[in-house]
Amino acid sequence: MKMCLAKAYLNRREEGDLLIEEVTKITRKGESLIVRDLMGKSKEVKNGFIREIDFIDNYVILDRE
Repeated sequence: MKMCLAKAYLNRREEGDLLIEEVTKITRKGESLIVRDLMGKSKEVKNGFIREIDFIDNYVILDRE
């Protein structure tokens, strides 16, 4: 079985807005989203929300309130 991991972008789907690759998990912690990758590295998006998830093209667009 092939595993396709998503890329997470902030605001829009452009290379300059790439937040993290190989996303394995997105969780809410208070008012923030914690985005974790395959190697365990994580990034926090304060006041974040999920704008779009595309399962076919494997990406997530996050935004801030």
